[in-house]
Amino acid sequence: MIPVRTGQTMVVPASVTGGEPPAPQLTPALIQSYLRSRGVAEELLIHTQEYQDFLREKGVTELGRGGEGAVYFLRGHVVKLVGADFAPALLREIVHMLHLNPIAGTAIDSAMGERQRHDLPGLLWVYTLSNGGLSVGMKPFDLSDQVRGSTLHDRLFVGPQLSRDHTLRAILSIAKTLVYTQKKGIVHHDLKPPNIYIPGDSKQDPVVFDLGQALWRQNQWGANWLTHAHNLHYWYNGTYQYMHRQRRMAHLCALNIAGGMPPTRAERHAFKEFVPTFYDDVFAFAYIVRNILRSSFMSLREIDKRLLADYYRGLMGMTRAKRESSQPAMRKSTIMARVKFIFGKDAPPPELPPSKPPAQPPTAENMEQACAKLEPIIKNLREIK
Repeated sequence: MIPVRTGQTMVVPASVTGGEPPAPQLTPALIQSYLRSRGVAEELLIHTQEYQDFLREKGVTELGRGGEGAVYFLRGHVVKLVGADFAPALLREIVHMLHLNPIAGTAIDSAMGERQRHDLPGLLWVYTLSNGGLSVGMKPFDLSDQVRGSTLHDRLFVGPQLSRDHTLRAILSIAKTLVYTQKKGIVHHDLKPPNIYIPGDSKQDPVVFDLGQALWRQNQWGANWLTHAHNLHYWYNGTYQYMHRQRRMAHLCALNIAGGMPPTRAERHAFKEFVPTFYDDVFAFAYIVRNILRSSFMSLREIDKRLLADYYRGLMGMTRAKRESSQPAMRKSTIMARVKFIFGKDAPPPELPPSKPPAQPPTAENMEQACAKLEPIIKNLREIK
């Protein structure tokens, strides 16, 4: 089995999922044509730039780096830079950003009657680079210049401390953002703490970003939206640590096939049966809540942890009863030997627990259901002074 970096986005080659997708030529005209083919009519500012010129820009600060590329702060703005291999994924991300958060002041924005959201990245410009890569500029994640924030991953493991009220509001805000994206037909599909930004101003909502691996359900693609060219080669991508079991097994199978290693029988079965759903984001969100509860930098009380732990276990289909009964059962002969030693030879046979507890269905299939269960919990906890 090939090694898996459980906390980093892993990308499966398209050859494993049915052939290589056509790599778009990175010219402004063809990029605009690609956007129109995905139903985006907005005219973007698309420029060309020497790759080395970008690296020589003053004031460039790295925000994070993953399997696809790197994200930077550049004079307050957020810039994502990828090489030629990941340019198609970034083109998809551009489409998703414009679909979820139209550029303010455009005809589409006015027709939809929507204001640009601050909990999702807002696109500003696109650069094609001389090395075949692609760079996009986004609006600052921090609305205020006074205090700069950081990713949720950094807040969980490095700090600084997040207050109790800020933590509870952030959890609910992330859930509401995901409700919006799913209502717009977007499955994030790579949700994790490094892809969530916590602004320095505690009154500002977190920003959910990095939509390059997202899947998009467009009505015009009909019931076969998952097999559309836009989605087909991205089913098995993502971050292992934030996948539910069936998705993990399918992911491992795809990676093993790509690496020339024989997958296990269970992995092959999962690869054959797995179909992405909106629940993929629900499970990842539940795992994020779990990480928040376990971080020493989140100022939560015991009652907060207890109620939110029951909540995330429900989303994972892992109720308390199931967790307690899922320990490996001892052999019947071993148990009988212990009973006879303690109570004598005529002791009655013990009641043995089932070796595999019955599966518990998750308490939510999508983020709208998950958020509906979360809101009263957060409301009640915030009322406790």
